[in-house]
Amino acid sequence: MFDHHTAEYNLEKIIENLILLQEHYAGNRCGDCILKHLETIRAYADEGMTLDHSDKYMQFLKASYDLAEKHLDIVVGCIEEGECKVKSEEDIHRMIQEVRELRREINMALYGMVGDTAIETIKSDLQALDRDVLTPNATEEHLEQEHKREVAREHEENARKHGEI
Repeated sequence: MFDHHTAEYNLEKIIENLILLQEHYAGNRCGDCILKHLETIRAYADEGMTLDHSDKYMQFLKASYDLAEKHLDIVVGCIEEGECKVKSEEDIHRMIQEVRELRREINMALYGMVGDTAIETIKSDLQALDRDVLTPNATEEHLEQEHKREVAREHEENARKHGEI
């Protein structure tokens, strides 16, 4: 866990959104959520570039920004009735691979590791902060619950905007 206002913190936030984006691409292709995660990745990357005074992480921040821009160009034209309908499964598989590869590269640069080792380090950090830690089996369930809460918050926000609440 890194301090706010650092490139490292922004990269952590990018990793979180890459994970959620990958889940949305692989499962529920909610257009609003995908757009939100791509825009969030782009925003953290853009801000991170201004915070990376030593250029230590610049290549990863630029790669994150570029990936978000590229995927936004694809996704914006593919949203129908709230769902992201990419032309082919081959395209979506390629997009998932791009997200996964970038996430692994950032993990390696940030933590010096990938995969299960990085997950164990993150779990340890969370335990140190006295937060609930997910088991590997609960991760998918947690992501699904988080998605449902996220959608509910967005629906509530939209309802407030339109005076329905």
